[in-house]
Amino acid sequence: MFSAESVATPDDGEAWLLKGKLLLARDEKTSARSALERASELSPASFEAHYNLGALLLSTDGPAAALPYLMRAYGVRPPDGSGSVLRETLVKLEIQDADTLWRLASLDAQRGLDASALQWLDALFARSPDHGPGHYLRGMLLKQRGEREAAARELDSACRAMAGSYSAHYELGVLLVELGRKDEGLQRLDQALELARRSEGGNEESQAALAALEAKIAEIRARQ
Repeated sequence: MFSAESVATPDDGEAWLLKGKLLLARDEKTSARSALERASELSPASFEAHYNLGALLLSTDGPAAALPYLMRAYGVRPPDGSGSVLRETLVKLEIQDADTLWRLASLDAQRGLDASALQWLDALFARSPDHGPGHYLRGMLLKQRGEREAAARELDSACRAMAGSYSAHYELGVLLVELGRKDEGLQRLDQALELARRSEGGNEESQAALAALEAKIAEIRARQ
């Protein structure tokens, strides 16, 4: 006879997911949790496994226990109604942790969902105005949208919050040069170069990247 207990095999994530769903239907929440935890572990790209487990934990243990799995689900969510429902669920949680909001924004940015990413960043800055990675991400998103002056301001904030960030100084330097502010841009690129020299590895790739940056700075100065 077919039963929930007979479904799962030791290393089959889909089977464990099915078992978890069957147990949920029977309201056997403790057993369902164990099955869904196994499914989530075995199938890291499974939206259903992460989402079902997160939803279950949200109802039994609260947001702190559910959030890691809801975040995993958000990263692999499908472009349909279930993904939208998950986003609404996360918004309603009123997440306070700035790094979690930054991760949500980053996941949307990776999918090209700039408007959604910027909304997460608005929530982040309401809680942590000086979050360096958040300013860097918003700067890059605004640059992609053609809002270059606003992007420069965000990247400047990123540089102040993350004085040791090569990427922040480099991106701001390049953008300032593009905006015709060459002296400011070269100052940032020089800072990026100094940071790159400090962290230079011994492999050919890192040495080539450093040489390329030196050449770029020399080429910009030659155009003055």
